[in-house]
Amino acid sequence: GWSTLDLKGTWHPAGRSGAHVASFGAHSDRYKLTNPTYNTSDWIAGGPITGTATIGEGKTRTQALWAQDVWRASPEVKVTVGVRYEEWRAFDGRNVNGATTVRQPEVSQRGLSPKATLAWTASPQWLVTASLGKALRFPTASELYQLVSTGTTFTAPNPYLKPDDVVAAEIKLERKLDQGRIRLSLFQDDVHDALIAQFNPLVP
Repeated sequence: GWSTLDLKGTWHPAGRSGAHVASFGAHSDRYKLTNPTYNTSDWIAGGPITGTATIGEGKTRTQALWAQDVWRASPEVKVTVGVRYEEWRAFDGRNVNGATTVRQPEVSQRGLSPKATLAWTASPQWLVTASLGKALRFPTASELYQLVSTGTTFTAPNPYLKPDDVVAAEIKLERKLDQGRIRLSLFQDDVHDALIAQFNPLVP
């Protein structure tokens, strides 16, 4: 289960026809994992439950603030700069396998994600855009607390996972046609600490 809230505002310092358009906002989300499995004498028909087999549960919360300015430097050039600040916390994590219970530690992280874009209208038909940005993706509750079984071996994800850390760059060339557009993009993503699959044995 999850709940999210986003608030956004826009400010025109010199009026709607001015060179600057500033926007800002706040974000909050809360995710909860509750994933028990049970023992039963008849798993096909759903017979009576004879006990809890495994439990994987925990919560994450992210709170963020962001701001952005779009500056029309000239009729042909538009500059966009922005930044996002995030605070992330994971808590109430618990993994159970039969008589073994592991209470996962509470962890928290924070980070900044800046971005910048330069757009040049070379002619009424041609638009050239260059963009550079950094983004963080923090672990989900499932990535932190989902219990995985392989035969009789149970493993739990690493509770100290770092967020995905991505630096992305792009150069885009766009040509307007009478009934459409043609776009060519060259881009590169530099990804560190990618969240793919990391497991630890479930031990007391």
